[in-house]
Amino acid sequence: MIERYRHVIYREIQASWGIDMKAIHTILHDHLNVRKLCSRWIPHNLTEAREKQAPVTQNVKPLIFLSSKNVELMAHCLYSPDLSPNDFFLLPNIKHKMRGERFVSPEAAVEAFRTLVSEITASEWKKCFENWFEHMQKCIDLKGEYFEKQ
Repeated sequence: MIERYRHVIYREIQASWGIDMKAIHTILHDHLNVRKLCSRWIPHNLTEAREKQAPVTQNVKPLIFLSSKNVELMAHCLYSPDLSPNDFFLLPNIKHKMRGERFVSPEAAVEAFRTLVSEITASEWKKCFENWFEHMQKCIDLKGEYFEKQ
């Protein structure tokens, strides 16, 4: 399907084949080794030399600490804006406050951003993290499905 229609999107694949978004992602990225580039699906094959340039490393100390506290470790889920406080709280909040502003330099924009972040009250942060736990529970209830607008 993606070879014939390079502009196909996840929703079209889902409607056509009746499989969930996570399965589509796994099939396209892990099994077919393609990625979306400039709104087209492009085969993405790393050479052996490139794969060896950036080995994956993992810090063992946090894992040892967590296992000593009987914390059950789970595989990391795919990135989801539903689960990132930056995506559902911080950036929309700051973007709304900065809308329409003009800055004389990039540094002035960064300073305005920092000021707005520092002005967020403790109660707003508390609400953010309460929402974050609600988002995580919703993700668990929906078995990892995308739920941003639900």
